[in-house]
Amino acid sequence: MKYLFVSAAVMLVSACSHSEQIISHADRYNDVMATIEDQMMLKNVFRAAKRRNMQFSRITSISGSLTSTLSLQSSFRAGADGANEAFFSPLTSTLSSQPSFTITPLNSKKFFNGIQTPIGSDTFELFVKQGWPVSVLISVFAEKVTVTSDDAKGFSCSIINEPRA
Repeated sequence: MKYLFVSAAVMLVSACSHSEQIISHADRYNDVMATIEDQMMLKNVFRAAKRRNMQFSRITSISGSLTSTLSLQSSFRAGADGANEAFFSPLTSTLSSQPSFTITPLNSKKFFNGIQTPIGSDTFELFVKQGWPVSVLISVFAEKVTVTSDDAKGFSCSIINEPRA
């Protein structure tokens, strides 16, 4: 009976160790969702630049189950002298995830007003930091680029982006 109690206590304590794995799963979901949203936004920017139909949707929920399995095998042997011996195998623990998600089309008036609003320099900078080529971003995001100099010559140059060119 004493060994059964010890086994149960070990199993309960080790079950608490899964909290780090749960946090890790949630963190990975957040990273995946951010990547998906960035990629979908950029794909639509490229579609718009080529005057193609844009498709807008968003992952609105992720649900699922985390299943934890903990096993401890033991055996007991009664010795010839009446002493009991217990043998335990190493404790094994597994955690499995079975996520599902919901994708919802974005089609509200507020959403369409938002996508028609020009992007700011902070959004442009975000894509540059993610490694997108600046020349590609300028050709997609910029309607017009004006370069001026502060020197006495007063140099000025404007480039108008024509996506159909």
